[in-house]
Amino acid sequence: MPKHKQISLCDLYEEFEQASSKDKLKMLTDYVDIEEIIPLEVKLAYYKSTGRPPYSLASMLSALILQKILSIPTVELLVTFLELSEPLRDFCGFTQSVPDPATFSRFKDKIGPKELKKILDRLVELTEPYLKKLDPFAASLLVLDTTGLEVPVRENNPKFFYSLKNQVEKGAPEKPENEIYAMTIAKMPKCARDAPKAKLMYTNGHFAYAYTAAILTNGFGLVRNVMLFEGQKDSLLVKPVLEDFRQHHDLSRYEFFAGDAGFDSTENFRYLVQDCNLKPVINLNPRNTKELPEPRLAPEGVPVCPKNPSLKFKYAGFCKSRNRIKWLCPLSKPGKKGYTCTCQDP
Repeated sequence: MPKHKQISLCDLYEEFEQASSKDKLKMLTDYVDIEEIIPLEVKLAYYKSTGRPPYSLASMLSALILQKILSIPTVELLVTFLELSEPLRDFCGFTQSVPDPATFSRFKDKIGPKELKKILDRLVELTEPYLKKLDPFAASLLVLDTTGLEVPVRENNPKFFYSLKNQVEKGAPEKPENEIYAMTIAKMPKCARDAPKAKLMYTNGHFAYAYTAAILTNGFGLVRNVMLFEGQKDSLLVKPVLEDFRQHHDLSRYEFFAGDAGFDSTENFRYLVQDCNLKPVINLNPRNTKELPEPRLAPEGVPVCPKNPSLKFKYAGFCKSRNRIKWLCPLSKPGKKGYTCTCQDP
């Protein structure tokens, strides 16, 4: 394993000074109005439960947004940064004092996923007109994909992994490093102790404990909708995600839908075309290096060979895992080692 450079206090302070500079914060204040993106119903619910709090809803949200922008890992460190930096305090609107960590914890309990979802819906409506002017095609595209949302649990702390790794190394000192890592991963629990719905998965390039989620974006890569799910197959997510999205937004302003092979099913295509009036877009398999003619269909809807339209494909059963029909080249025959094709120019 390569050795990582130890971060010094000077390095940390220099990065902090750059991130909290007035010029960079001015860009946020010039182009982002926190008050505008908070729906009225969220404001009313917040102030009804807290009366007249010492810190406004916009100030608390601004601080948490800064925490994500500056990649501050803990609320305690966020409070320290706010106390050290006047520009950060001014951006958040903390004129008198800075909230303590307990205040942030209580705030997160009051502003939950439902309220954050309403703020996201408000952002979608505010940004759509600008995106349409910027690039009409990118704004008309919806892209669905699955991902993992990591949660702050002890199992996601690197110390947890390396403590297990040390145990494995003591029990098998003769094993090579790669096998040690594989045995350590196999030894890790399937879900987090304090968050049972956070499962061990490979997401964003590494193993982590995370909630499984479906993310709907547009052609710009901007998030339009988020939905947590557990246990469902990818092919079953298209309808619930889009139905939730269309409850708050006008689906008719979108024209195309793109997704990976996990969403490829006859039911999804029928729903997208008939119910949503969207055009499904699926990339050709990148492993096909030969340039084939445009595929066509026979009048009755059966696919035909791209090189010989007189050859109709044969029905090859129904794939339950992906909920779609399978078609086979008419010149292919099953054998002991799979299918063989008798075509001279396959």
